[in-house]
Amino acid sequence: MSKRRMKNHSNHDISYYHFLHSMQDKIVTVYRGGPESKRGKLVAVKSDYIALQTEKKPFIINWIM
Repeated sequence: MSKRRMKNHSNHDISYYHFLHSMQDKIVTVYRGGPESKRGKLVAVKSDYIALQTEKKPFIINWIM
């Protein structure tokens, strides 16, 4: 995340982004195993979305920080 973008976010948001970035290239489960959960390799972490590579197809999760 660029310094300009970091300026507009709280320390909590920045910590969350760095945590997700550290999980890149690892197998993760999103949504804690519920009925809409997704499991796959975390292939991208951006300021407004993450991307998982699941067995069937790539999956994009958008969020607002």
